[in-house]
Amino acid sequence: MKKQEVDLVQQLGEEQNVASYAKKEVDDQLAKKDRAKRQLVKAQRDVKQKEDSSLALGDIDAQELRDFNMMSLQQLGKLARDFPVTTDTIHLLCSQSVFTW
Repeated sequence: MKKQEVDLVQQLGEEQNVASYAKKEVDDQLAKKDRAKRQLVKAQRDVKQKEDSSLALGDIDAQELRDFNMMSLQQLGKLARDFPVTTDTIHLLCSQSVFTW
């Protein structure tokens, strides 16, 4: 009976070691999963910020170009008003370009 008890105690110890090793492995995998999830959320946030910033820069560039075009048209209009002799030439050049009155 003594030998059976010793064998059972050894088997129980081995089973506890296996169980603790499995628990440690599960805990490690959960930590890796949490870390990967945080990295994914951070990457998504970075991509979203880059998309927003690139759209904002594109909007700014387009707005600056519109403002420049309007200012150029206003200056051409003032030039044509102040110097009526240049009106035909300015009108011809604007009709050949993308400017519209």
